Amino acid sequence: MTLRYNFPRSDSGQAGQASYVLTGDSAKKEKFVKDFIGSNNIPSYNLFDYQETLKIPQVREIKKLLSRIAMSGKKRAFVIRDATLEAQNALLKTLEELPEDTTFIFWD
Repeated sequence: MTLRYNFPRSDSGQAGQASYVLTGDSAKKEKFVKDFIGSNNIPSYNLFDYQETLKIPQVREIKKLLSRIAMSGKKRAFVIRDATLEAQNALLKTLEELPEDTTFIFWD
């Protein structure tokens, strides 16, 4: 598994405030996600793991979720395993303005 991109959220370099694109072996990707969730204490109710191909309706759902503060003031994570081109384009602006408590993990 390779961590292809890491876009830090701020100059402070705080861990867990970024977007990641994972490539390579599926088992290693699963391990990275599991370890990331554990090390950042992300509760199950703040984990959004999209197993199916992400489409525009799910992007709208993500934008609604991001408009609210994460439950219990804890970090939240979105795991995107596949997305249509339209969904990818719809997420671009969202990724530029991520809340401090949010991380996106994309599978390639």
